[in-house]
Amino acid sequence: MGRLNVRLDAQELREKFFSCQGRLNRKPFIMRLLGVIVVSTIVAMIFYTLFYSLLGSKQVADGAAIVISIIEVIAIYTLVVRRLHDLGMGQPLAVIYLVIAIL
Repeated sequence: MGRLNVRLDAQELREKFFSCQGRLNRKPFIMRLLGVIVVSTIVAMIFYTLFYSLLGSKQVADGAAIVISIIEVIAIYTLVVRRLHDLGMGQPLAVIYLVIAIL
């Protein structure tokens, strides 16, 4: 078996997770969605624990978790837009989904 080359630069990361341009098939959509959810949850838990234990401030820990959650929502939104584009639907439907999810 060959080695798996896992190297993401900032441009590639932006194109894969933070761009509304292009289409996204089912399998890459599901894999990227799960990846965003798992990574952001782990990072949020680590930052929350570090800030709460080191600084002793729940407000700072909550703030860090909120910032990570906002980044997660943006990444999921762009993935959904690209998936809907692949299905022949557009960005307006994704905005409706985003508003409903926030409410």
